[in-house]
Amino acid sequence: MERTAAFVRGAKSVFFMIELRRVLAVSFFLFLCLFATSRIATGMPRRVVYGMVELRPLFFRDELGAFRGFFVDLLQAVAGEEGWDLAFVSAPGERLVSRLASGEIDLASMTPTPRLTALFDFSKIAHYGTWFTIFMHPGESFLDILDLRGRTIAAQRGFIGISELRKIAEQLKMDVPVLDFATIGEAFDAVSKGHAHGVLAEYAINLPLARKHHLLRTPLVFSPSRVFFATTKGRNPDLLAALDRRLSDMIGDAKSPYYTFQRRWLYDEDLTFIPNWTYWAFGIGLLVLLVFTCGIIRIARTSAALRSRQRELSRLLGHETAVSEIARILLSHRGAEDVLSRTCVRLREASGSPWCAIVRIVAREGGKTANDSAGGQCLHVIAESRDVPPHASAESPTPARLPVGRSLLPFIDSLKEGKNVLLGRDAILNALPDVSPGNAHTFLFLPVSEGRTIWGTLGVASVQPDFAWDEETLRLLRTTADMAGAFLRIRSVESELRKTSEVDPLTGIMNRHAFLETLRREISRSLRHGYPLVLAIADLDHFKEINDTFGHDTGDLVLMDVAQAIREELRAEDRVGRLDGEEFGILMPESFREDAQAALERIRLRIESLSRAGGFVGNQRSVASPKISIGFTLFRGRDDSSQSLYRRADQALYRAKAAGGNGILGD
Repeated sequence: MERTAAFVRGAKSVFFMIELRRVLAVSFFLFLCLFATSRIATGMPRRVVYGMVELRPLFFRDELGAFRGFFVDLLQAVAGEEGWDLAFVSAPGERLVSRLASGEIDLASMTPTPRLTALFDFSKIAHYGTWFTIFMHPGESFLDILDLRGRTIAAQRGFIGISELRKIAEQLKMDVPVLDFATIGEAFDAVSKGHAHGVLAEYAINLPLARKHHLLRTPLVFSPSRVFFATTKGRNPDLLAALDRRLSDMIGDAKSPYYTFQRRWLYDEDLTFIPNWTYWAFGIGLLVLLVFTCGIIRIARTSAALRSRQRELSRLLGHETAVSEIARILLSHRGAEDVLSRTCVRLREASGSPWCAIVRIVAREGGKTANDSAGGQCLHVIAESRDVPPHASAESPTPARLPVGRSLLPFIDSLKEGKNVLLGRDAILNALPDVSPGNAHTFLFLPVSEGRTIWGTLGVASVQPDFAWDEETLRLLRTTADMAGAFLRIRSVESELRKTSEVDPLTGIMNRHAFLETLRREISRSLRHGYPLVLAIADLDHFKEINDTFGHDTGDLVLMDVAQAIREELRAEDRVGRLDGEEFGILMPESFREDAQAALERIRLRIESLSRAGGFVGNQRSVASPKISIGFTLFRGRDDSSQSLYRRADQALYRAKAAGGNGILGD
């Protein structure tokens, strides 16, 4: 019994010790939880890990292994305000993407592409922007994109900017040879050694290389992009919100650290672009100063020389002033129809000529005939200014298109060779009887070039027979002709670029951007005049099957046929554009619902009747027969907007598709 009692007492003691350990373990766990909670409540810094590809001067390690750069300074400033414990890591591009996707790092800097947008959440405010540019050899001059014609450009192999440059060159029909190198450093070396005229590179991160190789920055920029902060999808919305808030405050304050960091890492005074014409202007200024100084010295020697030199300088100053005013006319009124007429008036006043005109050489309507010795050419008087008798009107008559006579063929040939031509009064009156030169006897014509093509001629006259123009006046006339040619070239390039940016290259109708701009203008017009407005969105049914079955070439022909059919079934005031792929937009101003629906039904039936021959299946040629679904809606007035109008039309199209396609449905 005593043994039993002792055993029971021992068992109770062991049980007591086990329970005591359990109680102590639970108490220790609760203590740790309370400690962690108290640390969080008292403001323990949040750990934030930022990852980035090493890229000077944005993010890199210095000689001591510490991270430095624009992104580092910017994040440290935000972390100081938010109380974050900030850490930095570097990784290659794809490795960085995988680490951010898995949550190993919290933040990264990226340009939001469709692929990355599906993987990550992005901040709303960009913290860095860049673009592609061309650094040039000091002996070159690239003032606009057309100066690249025939110039050799170096670039790093695989650089995305090469494809962008080639697209621009194709649109402008230019030949721009590109030499690719394994590294960007080799590309810069090639330019400094004279193997290429310029190097294509990303702007900010290559400024140190440009300085090292003594290259100059050009004003040519393209393909701009913006960089945002990215984080794991759905993980850190508070981080992005804090970054957007801090960036918004910094960017809105010109004295904030954001701009200090930009000046520290991204601004480079040594590479400030100075166009070559400034050196010419400086040289001419020095020359004028030298001439003026010589005149002062001669004035002191003799009063006769003083009066002669004063007249000479006065006339020279008048020419310089005239050049300045003509340049201001061509630049400040570049889109006005009377620019060239104002130029003629000012040039006639400065040169003392009784007659001045700008004449264009054009092809005669109907082309060259069998007995046509003029080569099918005409002189088209674009602008004219002349001394007017008191009884006559100061306004020029309507510009005339005059056929080139047999006696003026050498005149045209000389202009095309870039030579000045001197003619007498009889030659002008016989060849151009509709031109009124007044009492002028001698006529001088200078070629006007639009790029490398002779566009026409600048003509002036003198009342003296066999008059010889002095060198200063000839310089004034040549400068004016060159400026007029530059004006015409700029106007031609602007027109070509505007057409390229607004027209879909496949179908020849408006592209998406131009169509949406037209939609906004028509909405404004509808609100201003109270006109009804209908927007329709059409989409080809099963177009992918046409591409897969007949090939993309046949698919492109189908799109061209559909665009042509839509245009032919619409009124002149209606508008059609290609929105995306096989999707088209139709605007019908001043149309009510019934009229619009009838027009859309005609379009549907017309497209249903289209067919395009494809390849052979056995002995039978297959035929692509497109069908189309159309959704439309009416503009509802001041409470409506372009976005809601487009959304309703798109929803109507969706319902038409869901109903089986090949139909029309309104909202």
